[in-house]
Parts: sequence; structure tokens; C-alpha cells
Amino acid sequence: MPNQNQQTNEDILDEEQTLVTSAEESSSNSSQGQGDDLAEIKLMLEKTQDSVQSALEKISEGASREEIVASVKQVQADQPNLITHRTSNGEGNGDHGRVIEGVFNGQCMISDDGREFNVPPNYASKSKLVEGDTLKLTISGSGSFIYKQIGPIDREQLIAELGQDETTGQFYAIKDKDRWKLITASVTYYQGEPGDEVVIMVPTGKKSDWAAVDNVIRKN
Repeated sequence: MPNQNQQTNEDILDEEQTLVTSAEESSSNSSQGQGDDLAEIKLMLEKTQDSVQSALEKISEGASREEIVASVKQVQADQPNLITHRTSNGEGNGDHGRVIEGVFNGQCMISDDGREFNVPPNYASKSKLVEGDTLKLTISGSGSFIYKQIGPIDREQLIAELGQDETTGQFYAIKDKDRWKLITASVTYYQGEPGDEVVIMVPTGKKSDWAAVDNVIRKN
């Protein structure tokens, strides 16, 4: 039986997926500008969702009141960002933003010049990004970050055992002598627990520090 925090987190993910799916279906015949609006709204929802999940995790981990309050304030700070910066006719401030390409390292995107850009955990989880995938980042005039996977690396699927570091809380997958770190959002979405089997995706024929979670096989 999942605990209340896990149920709440899954509800948030399900509601967000419904909102995004509905928005995408209703905009199938819209202009490119409207499509950009929806992409930015989706990103803002994911950022808010990340903050909510972080607050829930701190509560379940027994964090201090100060840490929990700080997480809740971050959620509140994210709410105004759900209002799109564009006008009703779809025009922004005239700045089409910048486009940067880079490689996903399991947590972040590393650009060609070595700069590091944080990738929202829920985007990485839902897109099942694998270490080595090529991404395109568009930074809009308002400062929104919009990622798109443009070069998936060859990947293979494995079944491993799910574990969790008792000190750091970091989830990991282990198979034989190999071990991979896992994004927390991916594991909690499937309500995975240490000892479960986890279906992961890793680069084909290459060693990696991180793996993408494809599913979890519950032990009970």
C-alpha cells in the first residue's frame, strides 16, 4: 500500500499529464505561435510539479521545518509563472530567444562550450532520456527553458534490482557488478521501493553513471 505522499505525487503527475494532453489535442490546428505557448506552459507546469515533489519528499524524509517551509515557498513562487507572458494574439516581446545544443549527462545538459544547464527531472523521466542523448535548449525572451530531444543515443533495456543509499537517499539500479544512479522522480512515479525490480535503459555498449527508468516490477 503506497503512503499518502506517494499517492499525492502520482495524482499530481496524472493531473499534469491530463492537462498537457488536453492542451496538445486542442491545439492540433493552431498556429506555430500557439504551439510555442503550450510548450512554455507545459514547462512551467513541470517546474511547479518539481517544486511540489521536492516539498513532499522533504516531509517524508523528516526534514526540518525550515527546509519544508522553504520548499513550500518555492511552490508558491512558481505559481505566478503559470501565466503566459505572451499577448492574446500570440506575439511575445519580439525576442525569439537563443538555441543551445548539448549532451545529456544523466541530470544536466552539457553544451559544446562546457556550460551546464539543469534539465527538469520530470521532463527527463517522462522522455526517458538516456545519458548521451543530444538535446536542444531554447531559452525564450522571458527566460523560459524549453528542451527537446533531437539525437537519441542507441540504448538497451535491462532488468536490475532497485536500491537506495541510506545516507543520501539516492536511488540506484544494480545488476551483477554494474550500478547506475536513477532520477528520484522516475522511481517515485512508479512507486518503486528498495528490493523491487526496475526496468532501465542504458547506452548500448557504453558504460554510464545514470540509467533511465522504464518501469518498476513490485516485489509484493
